[in-house]
Amino acid sequence: MSDAGPGAPEGADAAASAAPVVAGSIRARIGLLVNPVAGMGGPAALRGSDGEDIQARARAAGVQPRAAARVAEALRALEAAQNATQNAAENAAQDV
Repeated sequence: MSDAGPGAPEGADAAASAAPVVAGSIRARIGLLVNPVAGMGGPAALRGSDGEDIQARARAAGVQPRAAARVAEALRALEAAQNATQNAAENAAQDV
């Protein structure tokens, strides 16, 4: 049984302890799954985008998938925030 707590996958504690350590903190990796047709039904007033028939109707109404572009925009914002945080930490360390 894992020491990471109830419901944690086996080996979670080992994976956490094997994570690279950077400047006294633990760097984590996350995964991201994107449904490429998410949100297509809304602009076409179709109440969702589940099912090939709904997706075909949305495309017929001129709706194009936007999930990938939205995720890319969100990731760029996260990267900018990470860079700003890292720069602030480095500047603070230099002031010490």
